Amino acid sequence: MWGKFDPAWYAAQYKEQITESGLPETDFNDQSLEEHWLNHGAKMALSPNALFDEKWYLKENPDVREGVQLGIFDCGFLHYCESGFLSRSPHWLFSEKEYFLHNPDISPHILKEQGFCNGYDHYLAVGDREERTPHLFFNPSVFRAASLPKGHKFDFDRSAFSQFIENETAGMRRSSWYFDASWYVKHYAEVATALDNKLFNNPLHHYLTNGDPTAFNPNPWFSEDDYARRYSDVAGIVKGGDLEILLSTSSGLVHARCVSQKTGSTL
Repeated sequence: MWGKFDPAWYAAQYKEQITESGLPETDFNDQSLEEHWLNHGAKMALSPNALFDEKWYLKENPDVREGVQLGIFDCGFLHYCESGFLSRSPHWLFSEKEYFLHNPDISPHILKEQGFCNGYDHYLAVGDREERTPHLFFNPSVFRAASLPKGHKFDFDRSAFSQFIENETAGMRRSSWYFDASWYVKHYAEVATALDNKLFNNPLHHYLTNGDPTAFNPNPWFSEDDYARRYSDVAGIVKGGDLEILLSTSSGLVHARCVSQKTGSTL
């Protein structure tokens, strides 16, 4: 799934960039779109499908980014297909490491015996249907529960993960108890502007990939500033590139280190 070029998604996602680079919309077809990606899109850091995020992959893997700049790799996607799939994550909403951490009944060795090349391969094929957790901020059951009561469209025959990342409306729904998309957009006007300008796919995409994650709280009950003031050790780690909320939810809760913004108390 993740290793294939998706012409329909590519055309819908990058229509403006494609036409501006010389391919008129009247000439769009599967072959011309794939040729465009190979000859132009890859160099523009355009993703070949919704399941792989080229810009995020290059940002998270500076060695690959440098290799692309030096001409060693054509693009991040081809690096991932050749060797990156063995240990690296392909998308901002899937963590290869967290997948095995949250699903102790599987391992790289077990999946290899079953014919899967990595955790992502397994997740897209069967893990999503089994409602396994691919990332701390995406829980399929939470996303489905947020969709049904309000009459939102939810296709039970399709992957919940794919519906969330491919549909802008779906991306506005809650997908985790740790992140409140509606509150986030209302609280941060700059986020709403960025979404209107198509700079991010949805609020969670902004939260997980923006250049200054400590400037934004994920929900009304967590304060990045308060948490950093209370725990200087965590603040130091965050400066190295990790989100505080990730540390709080994955290990801080075990030590009762999650700070409430409303009360200022340690929960």
